[in-house]
Amino acid sequence: MCSIAAGALVPINFLAVRLAEAYTHPRVLSQTGGSMPGEMRLTFLVSVAAMALLFVTLWKLELTSKHASMQLKRLRRRLQAATS
Repeated sequence: MCSIAAGALVPINFLAVRLAEAYTHPRVLSQTGGSMPGEMRLTFLVSVAAMALLFVTLWKLELTSKHASMQLKRLRRRLQAATS
């Protein structure tokens, strides 16, 4: 039943996209290069750098957490073996 409804919505979606072209943002990134003004390009590059830095920070935090968890499991096993 859902696939029938989804199939019926495809032409409506197509029409909505065609009618909304006047309201969409201009394309500033293309395969031939960007046509951004200087301030916009600087803002874009700073935000990309910030997202990359956030990714690396969260990735390192995750790896540190996993390393600490593995160390804790090892120490618990040693303690359990020593008390047995």
